[in-house]
Amino acid sequence: MNKMSWKKVFVNSVLLVTLTSGALFCKTYTSPHFQGDWNYRGFITDYRAYKSVNRNWHAGHPYAHALWTANIIEHWFDTNHYWTQGLSEQDRRVAVLAGFMHDVGKAGDTATKFLWKIDHPQDGYNYLLGHKAYQTAQGADFDFSDYFRQLGVSEQDQSIVAMLAGIHYDFGVIVLSGLAQGKSAERLSKLYLKKLEKLCKETKYNNGVVDRRLLMLAMLVSAADIKANTPFSYKPNMLGTLPQAKAAYDGAIVNSYEKFNVEKVGKDARKTILDYFDNEYKPSSYAGVKLIIKSLSHNRRLRKQFLQLRRKLYA
Repeated sequence: MNKMSWKKVFVNSVLLVTLTSGALFCKTYTSPHFQGDWNYRGFITDYRAYKSVNRNWHAGHPYAHALWTANIIEHWFDTNHYWTQGLSEQDRRVAVLAGFMHDVGKAGDTATKFLWKIDHPQDGYNYLLGHKAYQTAQGADFDFSDYFRQLGVSEQDQSIVAMLAGIHYDFGVIVLSGLAQGKSAERLSKLYLKKLEKLCKETKYNNGVVDRRLLMLAMLVSAADIKANTPFSYKPNMLGTLPQAKAAYDGAIVNSYEKFNVEKVGKDARKTILDYFDNEYKPSSYAGVKLIIKSLSHNRRLRKQFLQLRRKLYA
């Protein structure tokens, strides 16, 4: 084989490895709180390539905003902020991860410069569950199941992160905006829970029924998302060695959390939704029935009585 042939073989081999692994020459980012590499197959490198040209909402691009959101969530856990009350220390890990991943739907389509991507919550949800292909700049499909697995994240937590990404926009749009317009708090709570229940059914989480923990996590990530439209750095940080990011548009953005008084309005909305959940929420369709039947699985007499009553009601 001549020198030119060897050179072609070498170049082709390098290209093949680059396209198949997506991680050649990519920097590794680690955290003591997660296994593996944040930049597995070049994900962080790819995510950082996406740039928003919208100067009216976020002061940073998607990666920067994701970091700020995760930092805020960790800060709130450390300060026992009301957004984290009712959640445990074990919830911190999945909450921070969801904060970092909530806007991933703005990436993965190779349109690296954009004004707005209206379907990004649904796209992010689909990416994270593998229902839609996330494409890297090299045109390769990225598998988030592999990504979460190497980070040491369970399948259930992967589903939770996906649901929180899918609903992160709704707390502001449905609840906060609705309350500001004088709409019924009960109706708004019902709409919000209905959307979250739909995601529970699709992911088969908790037999398709919303639980209090998931509801509190959803509101937490949404509140942090609103606050993180301007820079927020915090140490210690669970994301480990991931590079921090500066604002892209200095001084151009007013913090929405402060502008719309989310500290107070959000606190009232959170209490309203949790009160409705505790006292009024009834799982729709057959999901609630399945959960009751499962809870009675160890008591044959009560299970039999419940099934007989159900047959009469649905006869």
